[in-house]
Amino acid sequence: MTIADFVGTWYFRGDKKAPCYIRLHGPKLEVTDEHHNTFPAHVEGGETLVTENPLNFGLRGTLSSDAKRIAWVNGESWER
Repeated sequence: MTIADFVGTWYFRGDKKAPCYIRLHGPKLEVTDEHHNTFPAHVEGGETLVTENPLNFGLRGTLSSDAKRIAWVNGESWER
């Protein structure tokens, strides 16, 4: 997996009315959640996205092998 596998539009719990975004700005990732909050993030180990969200610093999400789902450690998910 590469950083490019994370980039794009995602949907909170698969709901098309709750889009989320992961964008690449130069070498940095930016994550926008379903509430329109935007935070920097980075990838660890090629498959784990780590947000730098001051509300819950270090929230981790693991990308599925088919790159269609991010399973967050808080029990939530983003899907394509």
